[in-house]
Amino acid sequence: MSNEITGVGYETLSLYRRVVYTALLPFMERSELLTALWIWEDDYASVNAEDLQAFIGHLCQGDLANKHNSMLFNLNCHLTDRSVKLEEDPYLLMVAHRTGRLNNLPDTVDKSPLQTENMVLLLRQLSSMNSLLEADNRYYTYLVREYVNRILGEYQAGLNIEQVSELRKWMSDKEGGFNYDYSAKQISSVMNLFYVGACEYFGTEKANQYYGLSLRALENVVVSD
Repeated sequence: MSNEITGVGYETLSLYRRVVYTALLPFMERSELLTALWIWEDDYASVNAEDLQAFIGHLCQGDLANKHNSMLFNLNCHLTDRSVKLEEDPYLLMVAHRTGRLNNLPDTVDKSPLQTENMVLLLRQLSSMNSLLEADNRYYTYLVREYVNRILGEYQAGLNIEQVSELRKWMSDKEGGFNYDYSAKQISSVMNLFYVGACEYFGTEKANQYYGLSLRALENVVVSD
């Protein structure tokens, strides 16, 4: 596994996914390619020469064996030629594929024109819980966010894939607001994942303590019109 993974930010990872997806699209069926992208993201998440060699070598077995050089060449061209038009980030398709919903995608949700009360509540509680945990142990808090990130990607927790995408971005960057509204049930699902992760790495007693304190951060929330 590449040691670059933990250092790659969300925007960079998104660009890398676009490059890999666009470069390999002519060589693989969509379902096969989305499976390959999860292999790349889980085990490499890098575009350095050594990792790309290993990744393409992993893919080019059986029917793809004779395409190794062409696939690697196309990847390198897409990395170096700024004039090449890249496809949109395939992350939402990857999530739909992993969860068995590729051919049965839910209706998309529209971005909220205003910050709703629920959007503010979720952001405030997440930020508060994260700050409390980081004051105790920053590395364990990183592992909590990684846990939430992974579970959201695999199971979605009753969220639309657009909501999953922006929540995963927040887990990576710890900053920014939300563009989509959340129901009370969805907020509960997200915070429950954070709580379960805190129990895993901090123990139930501390998780209960910090979760209770994070609830206090929701008092007197004022949402601008």
